[in-house]
Amino acid sequence: MHSGRLLAGLLLAHAAVLIPMRFFGYELSRYWSLLSVTGAAFAGLLVFSAVYIGRAFGKKAVYILCLAFALKVGLGVWHYLFFMDADYFTTMNAFSYFHDFEWMNNKMQAAADFWREEGFSPLPATFYFGNKNPFLLAYNGVLYFLSGNNHLNISPWNALHSIYVAILVGALALQAGATKTQARFALAIAAFQPFGFISNLMWRDSVGQFWLVLGAYLLIATREKKWWWVLTLPAAGFFAWSVRQPYLLLLIALAAYMLASAYRSKMNMWLILLFFGAIAVGLNVLPAVMGLALDRFQGTSQLSFDFFLFPLRIVRAIAGPFPWFQLFMGVDGAEYMPVDFIQAVYNLALIILVVPIAIKKWKETGRLDPSFVLSALLFITAAQAVGVHISYVSIGMVLLLPLVCRVPTAKWHKTFFLCLLGFIIANTAYWLLGLAGSGVVQGLTGY
Repeated sequence: MHSGRLLAGLLLAHAAVLIPMRFFGYELSRYWSLLSVTGAAFAGLLVFSAVYIGRAFGKKAVYILCLAFALKVGLGVWHYLFFMDADYFTTMNAFSYFHDFEWMNNKMQAAADFWREEGFSPLPATFYFGNKNPFLLAYNGVLYFLSGNNHLNISPWNALHSIYVAILVGALALQAGATKTQARFALAIAAFQPFGFISNLMWRDSVGQFWLVLGAYLLIATREKKWWWVLTLPAAGFFAWSVRQPYLLLLIALAAYMLASAYRSKMNMWLILLFFGAIAVGLNVLPAVMGLALDRFQGTSQLSFDFFLFPLRIVRAIAGPFPWFQLFMGVDGAEYMPVDFIQAVYNLALIILVVPIAIKKWKETGRLDPSFVLSALLFITAAQAVGVHISYVSIGMVLLLPLVCRVPTAKWHKTFFLCLLGFIIANTAYWLLGLAGSGVVQGLTGY
């Protein structure tokens, strides 16, 4: 009943978002287009609140989510006007930023333009076979189709999906046995996560995180009634695969773990370690084997995983974009870096808080929380990548909140402060040692 109400609320809320945008049309000025998308998203949140949020988490959760949404949209719009294009509302300048962001904007426009010419029909096969994350691109293209090719509309769109993530995290906390107050706390921490807080980013990760967490929720919520997996496992796998192909393996691994733990009163610690080890190795051996089969393997230097450097990759994954003072060194993308710095602190604090809780839970029950398992798998996958990007590392961190939401608030404050202090000390030491600009960390662990 709880899961059914959540999913019904999500569908009704999203319908309440999309239908008004279609009603207002895509020929509005940029100012009114942004206002209509923001208003539609807010209306969707109100519908979601009436159907599910207020009942599950209380009225305070509604206020928290509305505040988070307003702050994200406001910051996103201000940030874009201040750093990117102050004349956005008065001129029709094209979107201009790094290639990957321009590419996404162009593909969204292509999808929207096709639908305006051909009707809302399936996109040509070349769209799906010629692009990475084509389903995410097509889904985001719906925004342009309904509201016009106005790139700052991505701000309320990203903010809305980050709020969806927060609601799902709160629901997962309830699934894990948290009280309503504890689940509301998890929801709040997820709603204000630094990841994507500057909401004007032309990226796939805000929607991608929602798809990934939704897939995880579908799987975890039905773990006691596994006949539902006939429907939920393919759906969860599709959502995960659409974000990044290796995530499909992680969702299957999560399902295997839940299936195995259901038939054992207590799982042996070595089996759990073997499980994580097999995933870490499999993600790296499989590409090499495929490369050999395709006669494209040119040596061990192409392997993205190095057992000797993996501990350094773990440190690099936790550190994020480091050092922080590169913000003042004219590096590309500096205007978005501050939230990445805070996200690194956020990630480290969550890891420090969750590890003892997970160990205690395993000792008591012989099991690990499914959300924790998936978050750990996502972290391992991100840490072994050649490019250790903060977004790869952070996308699954909110899945730790269903466990750590029970930690006293004072401990949260203390842990976050100590992590922030640790980063400040590390940055200072890096500067005093003369390592600024040396690239030593990236040289050892990947860009």
